[in-house]
Amino acid sequence: AHSFLEDIHPSYPKMSAGFQGIKASSEKDDDTLIMDVSARILASRRKVNDEESFSSFCVPISKSTSRFPTGCAVLVGLSSVDFGWNMDSFFKSVRRNIGGNEEALNFALESEFGNGGMNTRFRTIIKGFPCIIGKASKHLEEAASTLGFYGAGLGGTIGDVDCNIGGIDGSCREMSAIISYSSEEHSFQLTASGKDDFISVNGTKIEASTGPVTIDNKSICSVGSRVFVFLLPSN
Repeated sequence: AHSFLEDIHPSYPKMSAGFQGIKASSEKDDDTLIMDVSARILASRRKVNDEESFSSFCVPISKSTSRFPTGCAVLVGLSSVDFGWNMDSFFKSVRRNIGGNEEALNFALESEFGNGGMNTRFRTIIKGFPCIIGKASKHLEEAASTLGFYGAGLGGTIGDVDCNIGGIDGSCREMSAIISYSSEEHSFQLTASGKDDFISVNGTKIEASTGPVTIDNKSICSVGSRVFVFLLPSN
């Protein structure tokens, strides 16, 4: 498993929590903003050996990958057909309430859940637990991409978000859910941490008040815009 991950890309540290909070403002141009972000990222790299929290992050993998490494967990996005959701029926049920935005809604649904959509391109290896899942802000994604950081996009680690699931703006918070391993229960668990986010396990909605919910190999989970299957590859 270790050699497989190294072949994908060398391990990079997570970006500092300070980077997470940087926001664009009229007082700073793009060059100044990038310089600020760079300084904080470099500072986080210098601390990588001193902070255990940097050891937990996700590595996106290509859709063309047919074999997954053993000894770790893998999240694989599904198409709407895979998890039994009919986009046409949903579109027809809500079209009366969206005014003249039918074309925009249809495009958004196809972009996220159609064949070749964002959801089917979501594939990532979880290298450590607990793993925080959520949607990084658009500004954070753009800044990290500009700096050339691997994993800045879908399924990668940005700031305090171990697994950036992307998706439609407002679909969920930056820290929406957590996947962890319980040594007492000897099981993996999904916990909702976002108050108003939509999170489910095998079709059942869960909330923060629900507490940890056990997820098994091939459990189907949803967080925000993302629907994925939880896999524990074995030989």
